[in-house]
Amino acid sequence: MRSFQLAVLSLILTASSAIAQTPCHAEFGDNVFTDNVSMGGPNLTLVIKFTVPTSFQATAVEVFTGEASGLNSVQIWSDNAGQNQPLAVLSSGSWNMSSTNSWQGAPLQSAVPLTAGTIYWLGWNPINNAQANTDRSQPGNGQLYNASFDGGQSWFGPFQDVEHWKFRIFGSCNGPVTYCTAKLNSLGCTPSISGVGTPSPTALSGFTVLGSNVRNQKVGLLLYSLTGRAATPFQGGFLCLAPAIRRSTSANSGGTALPASDCSGVYSIDMNAFAHGVLGGTPSPALQVPGQQVNCQWWGRDPGLPVPNNSTLTDALEYTL
Repeated sequence: MRSFQLAVLSLILTASSAIAQTPCHAEFGDNVFTDNVSMGGPNLTLVIKFTVPTSFQATAVEVFTGEASGLNSVQIWSDNAGQNQPLAVLSSGSWNMSSTNSWQGAPLQSAVPLTAGTIYWLGWNPINNAQANTDRSQPGNGQLYNASFDGGQSWFGPFQDVEHWKFRIFGSCNGPVTYCTAKLNSLGCTPSISGVGTPSPTALSGFTVLGSNVRNQKVGLLLYSLTGRAATPFQGGFLCLAPAIRRSTSANSGGTALPASDCSGVYSIDMNAFAHGVLGGTPSPALQVPGQQVNCQWWGRDPGLPVPNNSTLTDALEYTL
C-alpha cells in the first residue's frame, strides 16, 4: 500500500497576472515556496480540502506557480463527505500561466457562494513541470488532498504530508450571499432577492435589498433574522430564516399599473436607513452592531394562490455588517 501511495505522489509532484485585491481566504498565502518541486501528470487534477471561517461569494482563484507556460485551470468542488473526496465542480476558470514563479490564477466562470464551516475542495489542473504550489518549510503536515488523472471520475487519496499547499480565493468577502429556494408565484415567475451597495452598522443609507420579478402593485415586507439560515416549509414555499424572525416596514412592489397583472414589481428597502430608524418601524438594535450577520427574505401578497398559501417568497440574502 505504501509503495502504491508513493507512486501516486510521484505522479502528482512530477506529473495570469495577479488579481488586484485582497483575498477573502488564503492558505499559506505569502510568497514563500519550495523551489524545484514540479507538478506532473498527465491530466492531473490536484484537489485540496478547505473550509472558510466566514461566508462569501468566491469569484477567482490563484495558486503559487511558474517554471512553465501554457493553459491551466482551477476549480472549486463540493464535498463527498462519505468518501472524503470531491463530489462535483461548482465553478471553474482557466488562464495561460507565466513561467515566472508568482501568484497566478483565473476568474471563475460563475460566482460560488461559500458557506462558513462547509467543506469544499480547491482544484488545479497544472501543466507538466509547473512549479508545485507548496511550502515544505512549514512545520507538521499540510492539508488533506486527493489526485485524479481522469477528470474526477476516480480519485487517489486522501493524502496528508509535508505539502503545505498554497492558494488564494477572491470574492465579495463582506458582500451579500444568496441562498435557499424561492417560491414560484401564481403567474409562473420566480422572484429573486439581491443587495446593492455596502452593508454598514453606522451609515444612514447605502445598502438596498431588492425583491425582483414579483407581482405588480402588491404589498410586501422584508423578513429578517439575526440567528442564521433555515429552510422551513412555509405557505407553499420555504422560510429561509432561523427564528426569531423580525420584519421591516411595509413596501409596495410598484411596476405596471392596475388592472394589469404581471411580474414587473420590485420590492426595495435601504437596510442601512431602516436600521437607524430613518424609515420608521422598530428595527433591532443589533442592526447597528459591527460584525452582526443578517439573513433576510422578501414576503409579499399573491392573491392568485389559494389561502393560506397566497404569498410571495423570494430566496434569501445573508450579509455581515
